[in-house]
Amino acid sequence: MSGSSFRIGEMETTVVYDGEEYSYISVLELGRNNQKVVQMFCDPNGYGNGEIVSSGLTQPIEVNVKLRNVSQQHLELYTKIYKGEERFSFTSFNKKNGRTIVTKESIIKNDPRNGTANESESTLDVNLVIQTAPKNFKDEFKSVA
Repeated sequence: MSGSSFRIGEMETTVVYDGEEYSYISVLELGRNNQKVVQMFCDPNGYGNGEIVSSGLTQPIEVNVKLRNVSQQHLELYTKIYKGEERFSFTSFNKKNGRTIVTKESIIKNDPRNGTANESESTLDVNLVIQTAPKNFKDEFKSVA
């Protein structure tokens, strides 16, 4: 997935569901993907400055989060949210540079149990593909004191 990246060790990540807050330190990957595309179309005769057209405006923004060592309780929670098509909030804050990603009224797009079992610590990893409407998404920098 293309998009922006974080330095994982400097990040605090929180999921809020039904008023309950779940915090994570072991986040291996965090990326975002905005489906909006802006293109310019130019006059074939070379006149004008070109017309700007946006597409993908009705597409949700996706945040891809890979969590390490997720407990059975949390996996069951994410599975419940996914199967019930329920909504939740997600926040990730970078302690070093203040970059914050926030989603509200989000859903889990794919089954969080997807993946492979193997003889390593990655067996307990969970990939969450979070979707949210553009109006419920923020990606900003807050001052860090």
